[in-house]
Amino acid sequence: MMRPLLLLLLVVTLYGGGCHATCRYWCKTPENQTYCCEDEREIPSKVGLKPGKCPPVRPVCPPTRGFFEPPKTCSNDGSCYGADKCCFDRCLGEHVCKPIQTRG
Repeated sequence: MMRPLLLLLLVVTLYGGGCHATCRYWCKTPENQTYCCEDEREIPSKVGLKPGKCPPVRPVCPPTRGFFEPPKTCSNDGSCYGADKCCFDRCLGEHVCKPIQTRG
């Protein structure tokens, strides 16, 4: 009884139960944890690296106010418009396009 259960856990661990089978691009959080940030449901982005730095990752999330357009999720700088870079956002828990850091 225990052996089939262990085999099932191993398969789910290795293949993610099918949830990451279609991942095209993996991103990392500031804590070095990986997650799928582009899969087959999204239009492939041109992979790119733009000059400049991402703004510092916030330690806590500010309260939200009003209605606003959500940020564009991304897998790399090539997914972002203009000079924006693909940066991790603590509040959203994923990479989004952000203006480059202009000082510091």
